[in-house]
Amino acid sequence: MLEKKVIKIVEKHLKEYPYIDKLIEELESEIEFMGNNPKDLNSYIQGRGRVGSRVETEAMRKISLEEQIERYRRWKDVIEVVLDIYKEYDMQKYNYLKLKFFTGNSVVAIELETTIGASLQTKYKNEITLYIAIFAAQEKLINMREVNAILKKRTKKAGKK
Repeated sequence: MLEKKVIKIVEKHLKEYPYIDKLIEELESEIEFMGNNPKDLNSYIQGRGRVGSRVETEAMRKISLEEQIERYRRWKDVIEVVLDIYKEYDMQKYNYLKLKFFTGNSVVAIELETTIGASLQTKYKNEITLYIAIFAAQEKLINMREVNAILKKRTKKAGKK
């Protein structure tokens, strides 16, 4: 169960990677719009200095958006580190990563475009997601307990072979 959860989290962020800058920009513009809203000041003045629930809600929303932006930036950094490593040391896995997650190609399309068969693609996908999960755990984006569960499960499978 934990393994699937971590893999889904990593895959979600891999698929978002090409659009992360745009997502961050949209969130920042939303925060900027909230800051330029004169209703906040009017609500504060009309309430004679008391902070109303609307102002509190908007402040909480702004904090939530800032946290989300920071999370996107951290995921982007983690993925870029892994991309750079694969780009330097293993171009076949780097190309697979781009085709699978950034262009959204299917297993068959990747197989036709490259010499990577379906079983090797599964192996690459598992390795890449685990590698990113480990880096994400170091950055405290994923709980290390979840990554350890994956490692234990894979170690058991490797021992059976």
